[in-house]
Amino acid sequence: MVTRTPVSSLTRNALLLGCLTLAQAAVVSAQDGKVKPPEWKHGMDLKARKADEKEFTKDTKKYGVEAFADPNTGKLTYISEPGSFAALTGTAMGGDKSKEPEFHHGLTLRVRKAGEADFTDKTKRYGVECFRDLNANTFIYVSETGSISVVPSTGGSAPKEVKKPEWRHGLTLPARKAGEAEFTPSTKRYGVEVFVDPNNGNLIYITEEGTIAVTAGEGLPAAGKVKNPEWKHGMELKVRNAGDADFNDKTPKVGVEVWLDPNANRTVFITEKGHISLVNSTKFVDTKNRNPDWKHGLEMAVRKPGVSEWEKASKYGMEVYADELTNTIIYIVQTGALAALPAK
Repeated sequence: MVTRTPVSSLTRNALLLGCLTLAQAAVVSAQDGKVKPPEWKHGMDLKARKADEKEFTKDTKKYGVEAFADPNTGKLTYISEPGSFAALTGTAMGGDKSKEPEFHHGLTLRVRKAGEADFTDKTKRYGVECFRDLNANTFIYVSETGSISVVPSTGGSAPKEVKKPEWRHGLTLPARKAGEAEFTPSTKRYGVEVFVDPNNGNLIYITEEGTIAVTAGEGLPAAGKVKNPEWKHGMELKVRNAGDADFNDKTPKVGVEVWLDPNANRTVFITEKGHISLVNSTKFVDTKNRNPDWKHGLEMAVRKPGVSEWEKASKYGMEVYADELTNTIIYIVQTGALAALPAK
């Protein structure tokens, strides 16, 4: 794990701006110059062990992760090298003041595929690590697939003895592709497991694809007979690829479903690609506006582990929408990753 800060803060930001200027300028122009580009705060390399990997070694997979502030919404965002995305309300310091992330603990989570009734020896397992980002006072979780999720840190040092995750319940969530009008037997379904992380009290959702979403664990109802998730609404969100200045007929769309999980009192957003996000709310607004409102577009870059230069960074396009039905802001990335969080 290294925080890549080998050059001055001014130089780093100049490199980032040089990396993104042309595409961002096009996006800002398309939006009447009202959109501010994301502000890079700091970067980190996070190791993520596989489920059968007991210790960190030189061969353990590393993922580059960058933290940006979105000055248009006041949200702090994180993006990983594979294009996973997370966001929350908060601030972060950066530049030469950046501190390396602290490893907190690791977990192994089992997750059944859709239609897999019971846990068996063949059930898929994923390694998930938890780090503290001291620059923003957050816990950042990363799975062995490079999927990330972020929650405010509750503080405290790493546990001397890591407690095993506590399984609460499992779900099957269908997610239609863009253009798929109805749920049918052929609609893609994702198996999802829900765990409590007793090492800090957070609630973890993990899909059969190894994508994760984490939220604070307060307000959980007592565990009991598992209730079926309740579908609330679906949407199709256009998202431009990095470098695309304008929306057009060829701009890709991503299908998103919104489900209420009554077993945890959480609203679950899941895309057709199997990426998920959570909101600690069960409130839905009765509004005639059923379509999300597009707010602005952004591009973010993320470097590979151990790389300080931005020239070879991967670039991702994303759009930001407001969903009145859930009173949320939704970030959707060209990879199909998303982050939903309260509008205020």
